[in-house]
Amino acid sequence: MVELAEPLPNLDSEESGSDIVYYMLRMTSCDKYDFDTLQEFISGESMFYKYVISREEKPQEHFHAVLAVDESVSEETIRDVIKWFLYKFWTNPETGKFVKGFGNKQYNLQKVDDLDQSLRYILKCHNYRFENWDEDRLRMLEAESFEKKKPSDFQEEYRELCDKFQEDDNLDIKYFMAEYVRLKAKYGQMVVMNQVYGYALSNFVRRDPDQASFIVNNFLSTK
Repeated sequence: MVELAEPLPNLDSEESGSDIVYYMLRMTSCDKYDFDTLQEFISGESMFYKYVISREEKPQEHFHAVLAVDESVSEETIRDVIKWFLYKFWTNPETGKFVKGFGNKQYNLQKVDDLDQSLRYILKCHNYRFENWDEDRLRMLEAESFEKKKPSDFQEEYRELCDKFQEDDNLDIKYFMAEYVRLKAKYGQMVVMNQVYGYALSNFVRRDPDQASFIVNNFLSTK
């Protein structure tokens, strides 16, 4: 444990003063340690007087943490403490000494610019532990959190939309366009209305091929 020259202030909330600095930490365990071990390490370091730690399983087990420290604590000091923790798990079995460099690659540390956004990000999987934070605030941010979306997820939902449209003749082009716009927005994708209309027409004609001539004639009549 790193001892600080001056005692840390007793802070009751995230907005208590400008002497608070927040860091985002990402650590990949590689099956070397578990959630309990990581929390014990962080809670045992007096420089981290507030923390939220979360666990994610995909693509492999890893942890995120938002740490609150006094502004007098340097980033270099924080990195040294994290390395000390990691080196315990990456040792040379022959010499018993730390394999420096390998454990180093299993973490990333950066200063937080937007605290609420960082908290939303690490709370997105709803598996977290914390100390000295306002629980109501964390619950609120958890409700606003978002999970990372994969392109394959978008394609699957798009296929479901197309199938639903094909199976129900009562659904019109406006319905398809509105649902497609919502889907694009859900995955943070740019909405281009000409493209949306094009996909809607394609699915409309696929459902009723006889509409192709009508659509072409209507288009040519405007030229």
